[in-house]
Amino acid sequence: MTFEHVIDQLVEEMISKIGHEEDLNTYREYIQIAIVIGAEIFGKDRGEIIAFDEAGNEVGRFINVNKAARTLHVARQNIDEALKGNRIHAGGYSFIRKYKDETKASS
Repeated sequence: MTFEHVIDQLVEEMISKIGHEEDLNTYREYIQIAIVIGAEIFGKDRGEIIAFDEAGNEVGRFINVNKAARTLHVARQNIDEALKGNRIHAGGYSFIRKYKDETKASS
């Protein structure tokens, strides 16, 4: 899905809920601004998630917790807790979050 496609869908949804089709360009402009600002604030490096099996073998690298949870069939909340150090394992795996300059371990 492209950036423009997302904006088009959001604009269509706004028009269907609010109306005022004549304000289409204004809606589009403000949605674009919101997406760019959101990406700047929330898109900062949150670190790569690395999963290990019980033997310590790396089983995967993931761009975020949600991707790790879906791929490994482990509850996202449990992975979050393991990354915070509140759990040793989640679904039989240990996890670390590797930032560009550092690594924070969960075990």
